[in-house]
Amino acid sequence: GHEGGHGGHEGGHGGSPHPHPAPHPHPHPHVEPHPHPHPHPHPHPHPHPHPHPHPHPHPHPHPHPHPHPHVEPHPHPHPHPHPHPHPHPHPQPHFKPKPIPKPIKIKRCTPKTIKYITPTQTLLLKCQRCYSWTPPSCLHKADEKLMFRKAWEKYYTTIKSKYPDVCAKYKGWRVKGSIGRVDKCWKKKYSVLHSFNRCHTLYKLSLCKSKDAGDTIKTTCKDVISWNKPTCFKKLNLQPEFKKKFDIFISIYIKKHSVACAPLKKSHATINGRVSNTQHCLSKTYGHYTFKKCMPVYHYNICHTSKNKKGVIIIKCSKISTVTQLTCITKTPLKNIYIHNFIIYLTSTHTAPCHKYHGYGLKGKVKLYKHCWKHDQLGNVINYCGRMYRYRLCKSHSGKGSISMSCVEATSFTLPKCFKKADMSGYYKEKFEILIGKISKKYPTPCKKYHGYGVTAGGVKSSRKCWTRTYEKKYTFKRCHNLSVYTICSPHRHTSTVTYTCRRITSWDRPTCFHHLDTRSLWKVIFEYWIRTSVASKYKYRSRYCPSASYYVYLGVHKHKKCFHKKYAIKQDATYTFEHCQVLSSYKICRTDKSRAIPRIRCQSYTTWTPPKCKVVTKELTFWEEKFKWYINHVIKPKYRLQCKKYKGRVVVVESQSRIKKCFTKRYGKKTGKLCTNLYRYNLCKKPTTNQMPIGCVKRVTWAAPACFPHFKLINHWKMLFIIYLSKHVVPKYPAQCERYKKYFIYGKIRKVRKCWIRRIGTANLKKCHNLHKFSVCKIFSKKNGVKALRCHDVVSWKFPNCYRRVRVRLTFWKSKWEVYIRTVIIPANKLSYTKYGSWIVFGDVSTREKCFRKKYGAVTAKTCHIMHVYIICQHLSLSNPGSNKCTHLETWDYPTHLKHISRQTYFMQVFAHHVKYHDLPTLKVPCSKRKKYVRVGYKNTMKCCAHCCHVVNGNDRVMAKQSTKCFDGKYGGYTFNYCAKTYKSKICLKSDMHHCQEIETIHLPTCFQDYKPVSDDVTTEITESGKAYFKKKYPDACDLTEYYGYSLIGNHVKSRKVCTYVTVNGKKRHYCQYIYTYKICKQSVAGGFNCNTLTSYVAPQCFYILDERYYHREAFRYYITTIEGHYPLPPHHPHHWFVSGPISHVSKCWEKTYDGHNQKYCQKLYSYKICRFGGANHHHRICKSWVSWDYPAGLEHNRYLVLSLPHAWYFYETGMFRYNPKTWFIYGAIHKNKMDINEYHAWVRSWKDEWSYVTRKSNIKYHASDSEESVMVYEFQICRKFIDEKGATSLYCRHKVSRYPVEALGFKIVSRPAKTPATVYGKWKIKYTKYTKHCYKVYFHDTKFNVCHRFRSTRKCRRVTMGLNVRAQCLTVAKRLHQSFPDVKVPNGGFTTSKPITTDHNGIVPTGWVSVGHLRVDTLRPGITLQGVDMLRASRSGGSFVRLNANNIIIKQLRRKVPGFQLGHLYVAVFEQALLYKWGHCDGNFRIQLGHQIQFSPMIPLPKKFPSMSPWQRVTVGYFVGTASTMDLTIAPVRGHHCFVPEGDTRTFTDLVLDGIMFRDLGPLPEGGAPGLQQPAVMGHGYTGYTTRVIQKKYPVHHVVEEHVSGGSASGYHTHIVYERVVSHEAAVPLGAGIVEIKNGK
Repeated sequence: GHEGGHGGHEGGHGGSPHPHPAPHPHPHPHVEPHPHPHPHPHPHPHPHPHPHPHPHPHPHPHPHPHPHPHVEPHPHPHPHPHPHPHPHPHPQPHFKPKPIPKPIKIKRCTPKTIKYITPTQTLLLKCQRCYSWTPPSCLHKADEKLMFRKAWEKYYTTIKSKYPDVCAKYKGWRVKGSIGRVDKCWKKKYSVLHSFNRCHTLYKLSLCKSKDAGDTIKTTCKDVISWNKPTCFKKLNLQPEFKKKFDIFISIYIKKHSVACAPLKKSHATINGRVSNTQHCLSKTYGHYTFKKCMPVYHYNICHTSKNKKGVIIIKCSKISTVTQLTCITKTPLKNIYIHNFIIYLTSTHTAPCHKYHGYGLKGKVKLYKHCWKHDQLGNVINYCGRMYRYRLCKSHSGKGSISMSCVEATSFTLPKCFKKADMSGYYKEKFEILIGKISKKYPTPCKKYHGYGVTAGGVKSSRKCWTRTYEKKYTFKRCHNLSVYTICSPHRHTSTVTYTCRRITSWDRPTCFHHLDTRSLWKVIFEYWIRTSVASKYKYRSRYCPSASYYVYLGVHKHKKCFHKKYAIKQDATYTFEHCQVLSSYKICRTDKSRAIPRIRCQSYTTWTPPKCKVVTKELTFWEEKFKWYINHVIKPKYRLQCKKYKGRVVVVESQSRIKKCFTKRYGKKTGKLCTNLYRYNLCKKPTTNQMPIGCVKRVTWAAPACFPHFKLINHWKMLFIIYLSKHVVPKYPAQCERYKKYFIYGKIRKVRKCWIRRIGTANLKKCHNLHKFSVCKIFSKKNGVKALRCHDVVSWKFPNCYRRVRVRLTFWKSKWEVYIRTVIIPANKLSYTKYGSWIVFGDVSTREKCFRKKYGAVTAKTCHIMHVYIICQHLSLSNPGSNKCTHLETWDYPTHLKHISRQTYFMQVFAHHVKYHDLPTLKVPCSKRKKYVRVGYKNTMKCCAHCCHVVNGNDRVMAKQSTKCFDGKYGGYTFNYCAKTYKSKICLKSDMHHCQEIETIHLPTCFQDYKPVSDDVTTEITESGKAYFKKKYPDACDLTEYYGYSLIGNHVKSRKVCTYVTVNGKKRHYCQYIYTYKICKQSVAGGFNCNTLTSYVAPQCFYILDERYYHREAFRYYITTIEGHYPLPPHHPHHWFVSGPISHVSKCWEKTYDGHNQKYCQKLYSYKICRFGGANHHHRICKSWVSWDYPAGLEHNRYLVLSLPHAWYFYETGMFRYNPKTWFIYGAIHKNKMDINEYHAWVRSWKDEWSYVTRKSNIKYHASDSEESVMVYEFQICRKFIDEKGATSLYCRHKVSRYPVEALGFKIVSRPAKTPATVYGKWKIKYTKYTKHCYKVYFHDTKFNVCHRFRSTRKCRRVTMGLNVRAQCLTVAKRLHQSFPDVKVPNGGFTTSKPITTDHNGIVPTGWVSVGHLRVDTLRPGITLQGVDMLRASRSGGSFVRLNANNIIIKQLRRKVPGFQLGHLYVAVFEQALLYKWGHCDGNFRIQLGHQIQFSPMIPLPKKFPSMSPWQRVTVGYFVGTASTMDLTIAPVRGHHCFVPEGDTRTFTDLVLDGIMFRDLGPLPEGGAPGLQQPAVMGHGYTGYTTRVIQKKYPVHHVVEEHVSGGSASGYHTHIVYERVVSHEAAVPLGAGIVEIKNGK
């Protein structure tokens, strides 16, 4: 292109700024057009539509008459065409043309030479200085760069000629090895501004030529460098040629080691036995190639055979070896010949022993078994297996009362045909009969021993007993016999009872020698004696009033029979019940008292054994009854007579008739006559007519029934009136309308409609219900359009409509009408409207559902169901804001086929793509404008770089950008999407400070940054090494310090900061900067606290395990709270115990601490109280002090009502009197001052010392009396309180007390007893019932609820409490949890067995079923192998193999598998054996057991004293674990301890552990209070692989804290210690202003 095209033609116009070239008389074919042509053509050739601000100094004398086709237009063209040559809208100044001067004659061109001197050569440029009238537009501007480039290209051609084509020069040669690349650059400088360089990749290869030289091949090679890649050469491969030479060598070897087959064939030799072959390998080396071939060598046994007279084959053999197989002779195994000879031998020697066991028989089956012989009788190896017969021979021997059998085992090669089958049935039957005879002798009848005894009334009972014996599992015999079971007794009679001497006998036969004992007659005599002496005396006749004349038996003697029963239960299985019935006489003995006006009779009742001897009066004595009878008959009855004549013609209304009770009394002196009777009450009315109601009624009450009047039921009359009403007014309302609908028929069913009518007539509500008949009558008619239809009417009739006919009409009448309705109404209403939703989009899937449409035509209901399409339709789907979509749900008749569909996943994928394109990917743009002052540093070329990523900087290849991948994830609409883009990672640094660097990741290659040219690598390396050595010494790495073994990194918060220093390199100070790291490491001690250090290191901490930060904060705070708890102990132990005096108040305290900026807070209610004890010589001196404890003083005695100012307070403390509230308890009854035996008093003292032992009654004190008469004076009393029992009654609960001193000063009220207060008697406790129940409850673990159950035994105990005549039962229920055993959970392959053989210690065998986490090497060991050459492995209790795991808390080898069989909500402990191997590992350690998300640690295994050695196996129990699922994941990992040591050499920071026999013991369901001991640190869900304590730490839950907030300094790295306190007591609360006790800040 032409430089300076627009307004920049150098030499064109002498530097004139005017853009127009000079006019030319002819069109110029090479004038370049203007880059911005005029939009409108000019019809006239005026070149200037506007006056130019800079007029040309030289006017144009010869304007062109026509527009030049190539003249460049004005740079600012006029927007409109000009119709005239001078369309100037503004006035222009007029310039007059100057006259043209005459041309001056000068020489047109002058030659000139210009000399350019460059650093490499001198260039001579031949130039001419020319003058022309017009600008030299035909000439191009001399381009110096182009000129030097041509010179460079020519020079580069000479360089290329130095590397000619190697294909023609080395024709026939071959390439040895690979073709290498060499980048070479050439650079040349021609001037200060012009220098050229070019790089080219040369190809370096080694060409070789081969030549055959007998046993080998000689090669000649030469290194060649080629300009282009030489593709004409083949690879040098001498292997085929050497292979041919090796094949010739093998063929010669085979010929030498072959055997001729013809001589063997002529001698009829055979191959005997197994043809074996061995591999024989030949190898030979040719140059760099070694060839090897293995061939089989066959070994034959060539034999000749012959038979002797006995048929035995004689063999003569010889052995040969050959390379080729002998196929010309047959194969005869030698073994077959040996077997043939051996069978002949067995047939002659191993026969059945018929003569030896003559008389024996075969017992059982003859078994055929397989027997193998390795050698024959001559010692030849045959390995022959043949059939042998094994059988048993038996013979029986019978003696005196016994039978026996002798048997022998025999084997033979042939069948034992000479022996018969032994009859074992008869033998065993006889043996069984002998056994039964022995058994019968065990049950004799003891007639002589118990002479004089008799069988009791229970008689002889038979007990059937069977004996069964099975012999050889084949012969079974059974014998049953009825044994006689009875009781024999010898009676001894006394006055009121009978005693017996009895024995229980079981005999084989019936006891015919014993007589039957009649004990009933003996007991009957005793019973009659009891009736005569005891019973008859209760009903003894006493002649007190008889035979006096004034007394008499009134109203006779009533005799009644009464029976008396008594039961005698005898221990000897007999019970006798006797009955005696006696006719007793019951009567009244009376006398007549005539001292008053009306005599009275005074009587007394008696019941006697015999009749009375007094006068008997059988008639009742009356004195005033006659007068009362006359009063009733003559006065009362006439008032209530019937009056039949007066009310003749009237009737009695039945509904009004009733009976009333009325009593009449009249007093006669002190006697009152009374008579009560039922009177008749009714209404007498005139009989009504048909339509009338009763009238003229009179109410009457009479003594007798109104039998003289007729009776009339009014209800029947009212029913008749109701029927008349129905027939006249109701029935006509429901006609069948047969005449009205003559031509109609009944359509559909005739339904019955129940209807009732109620009407009140008189005093009755009458009701009548009837089944009406409801139906539809229709007729068929035709419409104008020919469609048939029904015209129907509904009718309700009283009677069944028999006048109509029944016709069945189907839906066909309504079908055409319904189809028209479907087409015209339903479909248009449910069809998709494309006019409304034509441009909308169907979003998601289109689902279907069935919808039914119904319409009723008369009595017919038409129904059509259609599959409707349900979908979501949206007007616009926004990719940037899905929440702004306008969508609606539609349900249409047709499928939306003409709408655009988009699935939900596709849409949300587009939303994700839009978000990635416009939000995520712009963040990966190259920050050229933001990082203008940065340069690319790059990386060392230690990897393959991408295309255009590598550059040569100072002769070294550096990777300026690394290819990477950036992935973006997104979740939209419930779908998860991801997109990965290829990115470039580049390292850029600030030019002014090369230590201020950062790595950027961009989607395009960052080419806008300049490449940094570093100093030489040697200087840089020396600076780096000097600087690192300085910082390594100043900030050492904690991983190299043994004092920090076992520490863990708190969280992952490693702070880095930049530090700089000056280092001296080659006598010059160099600036070196590096980042150092500050972090915090801690180790948990055995007590539970943490030892922490903040370290600064020159490298990041890579060797420390990361401890969860929340776990560290929580555990450190727990340990802090534990130390606080130690400040508030319980009162100290003292020989004379402390006791609590007065009430216990609460002190609420809070502690707050910050760890690394995280606040931890805990609140606890402390207990404040006063403790006292009695000291001094006699322990009478009182010592008291205030005390605050963390826990409730449950172990101390609480004397809440202690008054220390009382005299002898120490004594009342010992007697426990201050335990009773004087407001509730009182002294019941009097205080007795008595003398008490000294031993009894000491027993009282012992009862006081027994904690919480209270004596209820005085008789409960047990003591041993002595001969001494020493006694003490005491005060005895009862202290009681009232309580309300279950029935709501108020009762007393009392305790008996004894005191050496008066108790009036204690403040107890004295309540006197009632005059006759009965004594309280407590009976013995008796068990009513015992039942076993299941108790189920809910328990929580980590917010998971479990329903668990326990078995309990409930025992109900009751006793009788008697207080005078008041007897009540006192009961209680004792529930005790039963011990249950649950099956342990067996871990599959918990013994760590494997199917692979274990031969070495470094085997990498993982136990069967287990998985190595991270695929790290795990070894399975067993006793008997050495560990690194040392015999130190010992077997565990489980035996067998065991697993080996090691770790240094960075490399941790773990095993994992699933364990089934857990029960939900049960508590488990892990049981296994562990040991430590002190050889390869030099640190102590323990195991980390993780079950699900629960983690526990085993006890630490210390290092043994001897090196090398193995520690003893420990059987440990680790827990607890809770079963949260039926199948849980089990992970076993080793944990390195903090102590490492080895006697010699360097200490290796590994622990080497072994484990065997793991299982889980089931402790049963979780208790209701939660799991015990589950507060260990690792159980809470965070992993900790450092050293931990085995002590179960206390869990401190967070209680409510003080609401007021106290702020303190919380700078980073500082601990803020704030203590809150609030004291609450029963009397008064301490003001909150005094609550803050301590605020402390510090590091």
